[in-house]
Amino acid sequence: MAKNDKIFNNNFDTPEFELGNISFDLDPSVKNNQDEEDRIHFDMIARKIHELIGLSRFKVFNEVDELGKCNKLRKNDINEVYGYIIDEIAAKFSRIDIFSEMCVYFDIKPVKFYSSLSNVYKEDLIQELDLRTGILEKKNIKKLF
Repeated sequence: MAKNDKIFNNNFDTPEFELGNISFDLDPSVKNNQDEEDRIHFDMIARKIHELIGLSRFKVFNEVDELGKCNKLRKNDINEVYGYIIDEIAAKFSRIDIFSEMCVYFDIKPVKFYSSLSNVYKEDLIQELDLRTGILEKKNIKKLF
């Protein structure tokens, strides 16, 4: 006498699910909203940041210990690593793009990253943003700090 499962009303030897044909391809309706040129641009920045971090004293923040954890950046570290990267690549890339990629690279929320920066770096970011958008004049802001 075969026992039946009380929930599915089948016997324990019968599978309740047949695998069949399952595809793991993305549906054609799913698209990356980022423009291809922008994606390439940000990939270049990310690669350059990774290269520079690997060659610097900040590489300890990329090393993973035996428990799978890595060192977190402290407030002072954020300011120093940002300054180092800016000094190295700001001539090639915008500070805003570098800031954005560094937030992604170190997995730090932009608000925390920004608040950890010195006023000099914050002002540089705001000035660059103002050049792109004219936000300071729109908001009638005369002095930043």
